[in-house]
Amino acid sequence: MNIRISQLEEKDSGRIILRVEGRLTRDAAELLEGVCTGFLNRTPASIRINVDGISFIGEDGARVLRRLKHLPQVQLDGCSLFTECVVEQTRAL
Repeated sequence: MNIRISQLEEKDSGRIILRVEGRLTRDAAELLEGVCTGFLNRTPASIRINVDGISFIGEDGARVLRRLKHLPQVQLDGCSLFTECVVEQTRAL
């Protein structure tokens, strides 16, 4: 698995920032979704996922990003136009 997920926290808002770098394959997407779910279950804070460092998004990765993007507590940040199109064009399962 070639992914790195770095965690930061905004001191003022308490928002969690996850910087994702590498290839968002099925395994990596499941890891990212698990990390986000864990934070959302433990804290009321919102999550900002920075995807600027992603070099590849597989279909499963796009599905996970789409699901996460539609959660009210989650915001995707750093999306290129291509990334945004891939995420939006992927059918949610």
